Amino acid sequence: MVNVRSQTFKVYGIALAVILLLSFAFLAVFLTRSVNDEPGQGEASTEQDVQESMEEENYIGVYNDKIAIFRGIRPDGVLLEITDFDVKEVYREDLEQGIPFEDEEEKMRILESYTS
Repeated sequence: MVNVRSQTFKVYGIALAVILLLSFAFLAVFLTRSVNDEPGQGEASTEQDVQESMEEENYIGVYNDKIAIFRGIRPDGVLLEITDFDVKEVYREDLEQGIPFEDEEEKMRILESYTS
């Protein structure tokens, strides 16, 4: 009888150990996902995006219903050049916010897409 009792305890002990190990594994996975999905990380990238948009840059915008080139912080930069292209109403909102560009080639591609 003692032998049956010790076997029963042994089986229950093993089952309890397996349940505890699985519980810890589940908690580890769950907590890892929670930490990676916290809103604070999204806010950090949003703050970085805001900071980047606050840096001076070249951008295409609107001046007196013409497409123009600016330098500065969108949309209040310094006017550099006024093109001969009228602003199409379909693109007005985008252009009023300013469309940044890095180099002359990118500027020409953007102008082409907003004037054709």
